[in-house]
This record gives sequence, structure tokens and C-alpha cells, in this order.
Amino acid sequence: MLKVTVLLMCLTVVHGADILAVFTIPSVSHQIVYRSLTMELNRRGHRLTVITPNPVRNSKLKNYREIDVSFQYELWNREMVANPKDLSIVNSFPEIFIFLFSMISPEMCRSYLSHPDVRSFLQEKRKFDLLITEFGVNPCVYGFSKLSDYKHVGIYSFQTTPVVHANIGNPTAASFITDPFFPYSDSVSFLQRIRLLLFQAFVWAAYSYTMWSQNVIAKDHFGSEIPHLVDIERNLSLLLVNSHFSLFYPRPNVPNLVEIGGPPFHLYISEPQPLPQVMLIINKTFHLQSG
Repeated sequence: MLKVTVLLMCLTVVHGADILAVFTIPSVSHQIVYRSLTMELNRRGHRLTVITPNPVRNSKLKNYREIDVSFQYELWNREMVANPKDLSIVNSFPEIFIFLFSMISPEMCRSYLSHPDVRSFLQEKRKFDLLITEFGVNPCVYGFSKLSDYKHVGIYSFQTTPVVHANIGNPTAASFITDPFFPYSDSVSFLQRIRLLLFQAFVWAAYSYTMWSQNVIAKDHFGSEIPHLVDIERNLSLLLVNSHFSLFYPRPNVPNLVEIGGPPFHLYISEPQPLPQVMLIINKTFHLQSG
């Protein structure tokens, strides 16, 4: 009887969360990070509703609902990567990329929130325990936090920018904290500091325009009663960043920024799969190379 009593005292009740995950950027390199998170949450017993341009399309998954917005790829490819020559210029000058993205992001948001499946989902007026969104890309989706009573977690698929750091309370200073868009070390010259400062000023201007334009769009779709997108963004509970401190130069971080790009998380590193038979043959073959 004593053993049974002790066993019963050790029991506990576990509740899975009802989570809404909203991702917009049509890019596999981004979505592979987000998918790893949502799949792991589902594996641990949570119920997921995922709005994504890269759906899993696995009917065997339980408690995993997907809303397919892969049409965003058509818009992205038409506006951003249609001309390889233009793309090379964009890659050489990050200011051009920031400008182009800030120009097309309102159109991306309108088409995203106006999609019939997304509109139908909003009309359900479901409530969720938590909202997860990609952070700092298309902020109009922050309006979905209305469905989770503004309990909001962000995720970022690569090293964060100074604007993102500033909006979660992290200190930013162009004098010694570099930007991931530039190949600078932590020992920046005076001219490089001026370059960083001017670039950050440009990014802040683009960010202000983006937040203003997308705030109008968000209020049209979620209602005028939602807070300003800037306020929702700054009220973020947690930011998960696909990065690791060992890969970049030191910088201060607030506690609610958690890096998930290395140990102990290894978020998107799956179990190693067996090599195909042809690779096994190649690996066991003796090779000669000349030249």
C-alpha cells in the first residue's frame, strides 16, 4: 500500500498547448528552421496550427493542421529574384535588398492575409495558448497575437540585426557591434564605423516605413482595436535565434534572447540517415587523382 501511495504522489497531469505558428517568408532556408521547431513541438504532444509557404503535407501527423500559403513564392520570385543580374547587385549592396524588401513586403502582407484559407481561418475566431511568428520579417502577422491574448514568441532564422536587438531591449552600438550584412570584425576602423552607422540609420528608416504601412494592413484584417505593431513587437515574451555565440563576435544579450543554433539544441539537425548503396561503394573504392 505504501508503494502505491508513493507512486500516486509522483504522478502529475500534463497538458499540451494549442499553438498557432505563422510564417511568411517564401524561402526554404528559413522554413527548414521553423518546421523543425513546429514538428518537435508536435512530437512532444502539443497541437499545432501552422500557416506556412512550405507545408509538410504529411497526413499521418496528428494534431498538426497546415494552411498552405506557398503562392507567396510566385510574388517573391517575380519581385526579388527574377533577374540574376539585378540579384547580384542586390547581394553586393545590402541597402538595395532592404529597400526592395520594404517596398514589396506590404504587398506580401496583403496577399497573405487576403488569401481565402487565411481569411476562413480568421473567421473561426479560435483562441490559442501561444503564437509563434518569424520575427522582424513581415510584422503584419503580429496581429495574430490577438488570438493568443498577446502571448507571443518570435523566431529568427539567422543572426539578428541591430534593429531586432534594439526592439527586444538589447544594446546596439555601431562603434563595436557589427551588422551581419557586413564582413567586419570586432575591430572596426573609423570609416567602417561610419559605414555601419549610416547603414543602421537607413535600416531604421526602412523599418519605420514597414511598420507604418503594415500596421495599417494589420488593423484592416484584425480590427482597429489591436495595439500598434511596434508595441506588440516590444512585448515579445521570447526570441529564439538560429545562431550560436561561438560563430560571431561577443555582444551583450538580454535573457529573453535564446540562441538555438548550437548545443544543446541542434534544432534542425535530424538523426543521420544511412548512406545510399552507391555512396558506400564510392567510399570503399581506391581513387587516384592527378593534376
